[in-house]
Amino acid sequence: MTEDGYTVDFKRLSHSFVDCAKIENPGIGIHLDTKLLTIAKVGDRYIVKTNKGEFSAPVVAITAGGHSLMIAKSLGYGLDLSVLSMAGSFYTSPKVLNGKVYTIQMAKLPFAAIHGDPEVHNENVTRFGPTAKPIFQLERFNMATFTEYWKTFGFGLSPILSLFNIIFDKVLLVYVFKNFLYDLPYIGKRLFIKEIRMIVPTIKLSELKFVRGLGGTRPQIVNNTTRKLEMGEAKLSGDNIIFNITPSPGASTCLGNAYTDTAKIMEFLGGKFSFNKEAFEKDLIK
Repeated sequence: MTEDGYTVDFKRLSHSFVDCAKIENPGIGIHLDTKLLTIAKVGDRYIVKTNKGEFSAPVVAITAGGHSLMIAKSLGYGLDLSVLSMAGSFYTSPKVLNGKVYTIQMAKLPFAAIHGDPEVHNENVTRFGPTAKPIFQLERFNMATFTEYWKTFGFGLSPILSLFNIIFDKVLLVYVFKNFLYDLPYIGKRLFIKEIRMIVPTIKLSELKFVRGLGGTRPQIVNNTTRKLEMGEAKLSGDNIIFNITPSPGASTCLGNAYTDTAKIMEFLGGKFSFNKEAFEKDLIK
């Protein structure tokens, strides 16, 4: 913790939300390891079919990353959009930073600038990254999502033309090629250390270690009308339904999303429930 902010363990935070929700409403249902099969609007309710039964609700929020667009398309939303899945990898070193430090963001790139920050659970380890390279899966390290990726991306001419337009943009092409090299053995850290030295000029090559199996996937929205990548987070809102498609993989805006989604859900429910915004904001600024 510093005067400028906090280091947050979002896993423990989410667990605390569940614990508090159970205190307020002991009958709340939480279903983990449950796979969505289909969702359909029937009358004024959504029928959600899963591998563990069927649910019915007047309002639904879909927060499943790249999968959210696939689900949106099944309901007729976001048909002019595709996703470009970007996988991020990281390097670590012994402690060289006390807090998060970013390099300068390139305005044309919708990816996070390389930054360094202490590990949440071990401040004696500093993490640098992410690198960024496109993959054809909705989830990294999960080849089962390969087919789902292409179902989400789309098979028409328009998304293919968009992909070519994006990939062959000179700035993006150079960026992707460099980031592909960063993940390679031996040569990777020798190239990546140049980026890190913009943050820590004295860091040594021997201090860097490529971390295998670490890093997730961020789906970037491709607009097939403009044939461009769209900056920032993507959210679709429909008939009593919300789709969060590109959440921050670092969870840095998850509470902001929760705040705006809750306000929208209250609107959908027509005043049947209330949201204590003052209490929410008070907790955030303690």
